[in-house]
This record gives sequence, structure tokens and C-alpha cells, in this order.
Amino acid sequence: MFSLATGNKPHPSVSHEQKHHFSQDDPRTALALPEVDARIHFALVCGAKSCPAIQVYTVHNLEQALEAAASSFISQEVKVQGNKVTVSKILEWYASDFGTNEFELLRWVSKYLPDDSKQQLEQLLSNSPSSITVDSKQYNWTLNL
Repeated sequence: MFSLATGNKPHPSVSHEQKHHFSQDDPRTALALPEVDARIHFALVCGAKSCPAIQVYTVHNLEQALEAAASSFISQEVKVQGNKVTVSKILEWYASDFGTNEFELLRWVSKYLPDDSKQQLEQLLSNSPSSITVDSKQYNWTLNL
């Protein structure tokens, strides 16, 4: 499921030399999404404490539920303090799904931040992007029961 939803990209734990999870002649490749919707990273969960909350997705609520999942996760897991932005490891691992560079990733993230943090990050991105330090939180793999 993961590789199909992420355009046949391998999981970040897989060697960087491997460009695709499924080989090109694997019939599952035809089912892979041609373009990654980055919000998928807030819908696919492994059950660890640092994972997004589990949601119910249906054909009728998909767009709204993906927006809600992204907003909920980003607002809880991204902190802007001064020139430092602390993000979830998920954003680090899948950075290329959120933009081609750190600036684009932060611009994407800003859409889902609460108003005060959004305003602070957008001001940093406009006035002094080179002064921004991005750090990621330690990932908590403990099972979220």
C-alpha cells in the first residue's frame, strides 16, 4: 500500500540506490499513483507514538480528511521558535514529497500551521530564509496503544 500511494518510491529505510519499490515489470507498478499527494504521509500510519493519528477515509470524505490529517499533524508536530523550525522526522524522511528544497518544504508546512506560527514562519521565509535553522525531532517508535 505504502509504495502504491507514494508513486512506487521505496521506504526511506531502504538503500538510497533503490529508486523504486517495485520493479518496472511488476504488475503492481501500474497501480502506483503517478504523482504523490504529500498529505498521504499523514494518513498512512504505523502505530508508533510519533505517527499521525489514525483516521477513517472514505471516497466521500477523502479530500476533507486528508486536509484535516495534515493540519492536525503539522500543528502538533512543527514548532517555530525564533529562527528555528523543528519538524517531525516524517517531513525529513519524505522531504522530496513536500518540495525540491528546504524552502519549499517550509512553505508547504506553513499552510497547515496555526495562525501565529504560520505568520512567524512566513515572515522568516520572506525576510531572512537563510537564517532559518531546521531541526527534526527524535522519532518515537513506541507502540501507541
